[in-house]
Amino acid sequence: MQIFTLVLGILIAVGALLFWVYANELGSGWSTSGTSKPNVDWLTQEALVYFWGPFLIGVLVVVLAWRRRK
Repeated sequence: MQIFTLVLGILIAVGALLFWVYANELGSGWSTSGTSKPNVDWLTQEALVYFWGPFLIGVLVVVLAWRRRK
């Protein structure tokens, strides 16, 4: 059960990262301005909701599962 929980936490954290990078790349693709370079904004309200929240939940699941293994 601990292995499943570890893998689940890792999948949540990696999924949050991949989704946030994908969403930012998708948004930069809609930009019609050729003067701005596309970048990933890590410190916005949207990043808190869509990346940092799920990422930290995934890390918390991994840490709790890891501590329970010992």
